[in-house]
Amino acid sequence: MNDAARRIGMTHSHYNTPNGWMDDGQTFVSARDLVRLADAMTMRYPALYKHFSGQKHYRWEDVAMTSHDPTVGVVPGADGIKTGYTREAGYNFLGSAQRDGRRLVMVLAGARTHFDRDLAARALLEWGFSEWRAYPLFAQGAVVARARVQDGSANTVPLVANRALYATVPRQARARVSMRLHYRGPLVAPIVQGARVAEVQVLVDGVESSSIPLYAGKTVPAAGVLARMRNGLMNLFS
Repeated sequence: MNDAARRIGMTHSHYNTPNGWMDDGQTFVSARDLVRLADAMTMRYPALYKHFSGQKHYRWEDVAMTSHDPTVGVVPGADGIKTGYTREAGYNFLGSAQRDGRRLVMVLAGARTHFDRDLAARALLEWGFSEWRAYPLFAQGAVVARARVQDGSANTVPLVANRALYATVPRQARARVSMRLHYRGPLVAPIVQGARVAEVQVLVDGVESSSIPLYAGKTVPAAGVLARMRNGLMNLFS
């Protein structure tokens, strides 16, 4: 479980037991990591996500069961994900909803009762849809930037995202949106297409910044001796 968590970017979480039961804080997870988990569920395994989430009533073998999800069937577009309770985090909820192709994910913790949690979860999702909008940045597969390459058959490699990129901005304000590219460069060839090699930081006035991974848009093989000499001369005069 810990290895799987690391692979999807959950860097501030640890599972001490496979069932996730309370164990005096040895099992823990951050709110940001729960969002990463929800992203992996909805983006990587959409069919399984729909099968296991968003069902208010279902049957397990011959037992009729009802989900404790406070949003499904109440908030339009809500389809999960999981309620919980621990002594450390109180009543909590990882929720998601989708409207008009736009998905929001929310994490709520610290509620004193499940009634407080349920009311706050519904209000938070509605606030997200009503007060915030998606500002388009790049289409899926579009070249976001280029990174310099060392010892490769090309001097640069295109950087692309594995999804359409948006910035979330206040609906009623004209916030300024900017981006910063981050990578350890120059990248050293060979570089395989699809390898995660960089990230773009999206900055919106008055909102905490977010980082989105970028991937190599094409394969860049290692260069031969002559190509390296040519690239070295080009870099010298560039």
